[in-house]
Amino acid sequence: MWQGAACKDAAPSHACSQGRNRGRAPVIQVLARIFLSNRTFTMKIHPKSAWSEEEIGSYLDQTTTPIRVSCIDDDGYPVICSLWFVHQDGVLWSASHRNSYIIKALQKRSGIGFEVATNEYPYHGVRGKADVALFEDSSVNILEEVISKYLQGSNTELADWLLSRKQDEYAIRIRPISVNSWDFSKRMVREK
Repeated sequence: MWQGAACKDAAPSHACSQGRNRGRAPVIQVLARIFLSNRTFTMKIHPKSAWSEEEIGSYLDQTTTPIRVSCIDDDGYPVICSLWFVHQDGVLWSASHRNSYIIKALQKRSGIGFEVATNEYPYHGVRGKADVALFEDSSVNILEEVISKYLQGSNTELADWLLSRKQDEYAIRIRPISVNSWDFSKRMVREK
């Protein structure tokens, strides 16, 4: 279970802090449990989804394909960013540096589109729409989780460098509101 400083729901565009404002807009600090042992978040699965909610959850738990997050920029056009993520009880978590373009965009708009899909044949994956909340990573420790999932103990130099910047990292909570999956395995059979 992760605990952290949660953003007040009425002001989703502001990042949370633990008393350090660092020039950002004022925020209200509320300590809350992000996950309660008896609470999980159910995703609304599209009726034509190739996979069930359980299969989607299993895929998100096992894949090391980064999540592609899309949000609308100030000029009205979408921007896309690939991020490492972990899946926990129907919620996706990622991390990014506080000065990153994606964090600045998410501070302005909390609605996103996302996709987790392979680039290899046969194509399959998950996409959807989600609400996002930002947390200082030191309050929820997501950075260590994504490093563990994607580096799996390798490239300690990169892991050490990423962790050296932890104080300036944000955890990104991605709570899907609608999800669809596709799997072309049966119709994209390779001839031998």
